[in-house]
Amino acid sequence: MRLLRGDLDWIVLMALEKDRTRRYQSPAELAADLGRYVAHEPVLAGPPSVVYRARKFFRRHRAGVGAAAVMLALLLAGLQGTISGRIRAEREARAAREVAAFLSGIFDAINPAGRKGLRRVDQLLDYGAEQLEAELGHQPEVQARLEKTIGL
Repeated sequence: MRLLRGDLDWIVLMALEKDRTRRYQSPAELAADLGRYVAHEPVLAGPPSVVYRARKFFRRHRAGVGAAAVMLALLLAGLQGTISGRIRAEREARAAREVAAFLSGIFDAINPAGRKGLRRVDQLLDYGAEQLEAELGHQPEVQARLEKTIGL
């Protein structure tokens, strides 16, 4: 024997229930339940579960639920893009600050009052290359950016 399931089965079983208190009280109630079945609404004879009611809601409102799902997916994709963009921007800002600080330190070596007192450009570039490896060897992205900037 096949398991009874589905709204029509529940309606029939409720209409044939031996216990009067669990049957439809009138033909109008039976007709109303059949009307709910046709309209894809939850029937009184069905289980009062949340899953059942949700399934019925989704079936009645397919377009709206589909549109909401698409909007949610787009919102999540936009949020993910915004977060990854912010992380990338913060990384770029940190690298830019490090480049600026490094170049500022190198150009401070030109100052005659400074410790190095470098006067020629080739001395400055040689000093910059030494400092670049010593100070930023552990940051390859920043090091590569500076090597490109000073022409190494």
